[in-house]
Amino acid sequence: MPAELARRESRLAKLQAARAELEAEAGQQGEEKKAAVEARLARRHEQQERTGTKARGAEPKAPDPDTAKPKAQAQRSFTDAESRIMPDGANKGAFVQGYNAQIAVDGAAQIMVAADLIQQTTDNDQLAPMLEQTERNVGARPQAAGADTGFWNPQQVEKIQGLGIDLHVATGKQKHGETNQPAEGDPIGAGHQASVRERMKQKLASQAGRDLYRMRKAIVEPVFGQIKEWRGFRRFSLRGLDKVRGEWKEGLEVRLCPAPDSAEVFILCRSAERRQKEQAIHARFEKRIEEGLRKLETACQKQRQNPLLVARRVGRLLGHNTRTAGLFQVEVEADRQGAARLRWTKSEAWRDWARLSEGCYLLRSNVIDWTPEELWRAYMQLTQAEDAFHIQKSDLQIRPVWHQKAERVQAHILVCFLAYVLRKTLEAQCRQAGLGDEPRKVFAELSEITLVDVILPTRNGVTLRKRCISQPNQHQLILLERLGLRLPAVPEFAPM
Repeated sequence: MPAELARRESRLAKLQAARAELEAEAGQQGEEKKAAVEARLARRHEQQERTGTKARGAEPKAPDPDTAKPKAQAQRSFTDAESRIMPDGANKGAFVQGYNAQIAVDGAAQIMVAADLIQQTTDNDQLAPMLEQTERNVGARPQAAGADTGFWNPQQVEKIQGLGIDLHVATGKQKHGETNQPAEGDPIGAGHQASVRERMKQKLASQAGRDLYRMRKAIVEPVFGQIKEWRGFRRFSLRGLDKVRGEWKEGLEVRLCPAPDSAEVFILCRSAERRQKEQAIHARFEKRIEEGLRKLETACQKQRQNPLLVARRVGRLLGHNTRTAGLFQVEVEADRQGAARLRWTKSEAWRDWARLSEGCYLLRSNVIDWTPEELWRAYMQLTQAEDAFHIQKSDLQIRPVWHQKAERVQAHILVCFLAYVLRKTLEAQCRQAGLGDEPRKVFAELSEITLVDVILPTRNGVTLRKRCISQPNQHQLILLERLGLRLPAVPEFAPM
C-alpha cells in the first residue's frame, strides 16, 4: 500500500480530495452542457425568425451547473488522477484507465501531421482542433479530410466546410453490407442540423464519396498498427495529462531542475526514440561480449592458457565494448597446475540501472527564464548547426581548399554551400515521403542510375549527341516515385 494510504487519516483525506475533484468536474461538465443548450436555443430562435414558423418539439432546458453532481458510478484513479476510464477498443465490453489519443495522417506520405491527447472518451469535439493543428504544423490547410462516425459534429462540420475543406465524415454506424441510399432534398421540418447530416449522407452515398471515405482505413489505421507493433508503444510511462501528452506527441519528456544557487538550470530529458537506440546498442554489445567470453572459456577448457594473457584478452574485449562492460563480472583464476580458468556472471543491478537510464540525458544552461521545451529546442538547433559543419567537411568535402586566390576560395565555398542546400532539400523531400531524415542511402541508391552522352559524327560534319539513361531497378523506381522525381522518357538529340 502506498505511504499516503497507510494511515486512516491520510486515506480519508485522499478520498475527500478525490470527491472534491469529481464534484468540480461535474460542475465543469454542467457549464459545458449549459453553453451547448444555450447555443442550440439561439440557433432555434434564429431559425424561427428566419422561417416565421415555430420549430417542432419542446425547447431544451439549460441545466443549472450549481446543482450538478457526479454520477454514482463516477470514479477517480489514485495513481493518475487526470486519467479517465476509457472503453478498450481491443476488447469489446472491457475498459481501461487511460487517455484518448488522436492523430491526423497525410494521405500521400502516410506520416502524422498532427497529434493530441485528451481526457474525453468521445471524439465528437476533436475534428476542428485536429484540422487547425494540422494547418499550424504544415503551414497549409488540407484540401480534403475524412473521419469516422465518432468525429461527427454538425456545427464543426458546417464550420470546416465553410473554409473550403472537402469533408467526408460518417454520420452513423452501418451494419455489414448496408449501403447509404441517396436522400432527395431536405426532410420537411428536420431543421438546420438535420440538413447538414442529410447532405453528408448524400455525399457519402455517391461513388466518389464512398471511394474517398474508404481510403480512411488504409491511411490512418496502419499508423496506429506501426506505433503499437513496430515501435512497441502500447502504454504510457508517465503520469499526468501534460507529461503523457508530451510523450505521445513528441516521444520526449523534459523536466526543469533549478541549481541550488539559482544561477543555472538543469534540464532532464528522456526520449523514447533515444531509448530504443540505446537498447539496441546495449543488446548488440552484450551479444559481442558474451560470444567473446564463451570463446575464451572454450579455449581455456581445450588447452592450457596463461592466466595473465587471458586477463589481457578479457580487458581488451571489455574495452572494445565499453557501453555494456559493466554488465559482466569476470574473474580469471589459476588452477593448481597454473592454467587459466574463466568465470563470469551478469549483474542484474547494472541491467536495472540501464533500463532506467536508457534514453535519458542532462542539459545545462544559464538561461533561467525559458521553459524546458524552449531550452530543449535551442539545444537541438545547436546540434543541427554542428551537423551542418560535419556534412560540409565529410560528405561535401569543403576541405582541404587547394585554391590560393580569395575569389576562388569564395567560389569553392559557394559551390559547397549550394550543394548543402540541395542536400537539405532532398532531406526534406525524404521526410515528407516517409523515407526518414537521412538521404545518404537515397544518394547511394540513385547514384547507380547512369547517364551517358553518345556522340555520333556524320560525314557532312554535323555531330549528333544522344543521351542514354540506364534502366532503373524496382527499388530505384519506388524511390523516384516517392520523391516525385522523373527521368527523361525520350532521348534528347542536339546538333553540334
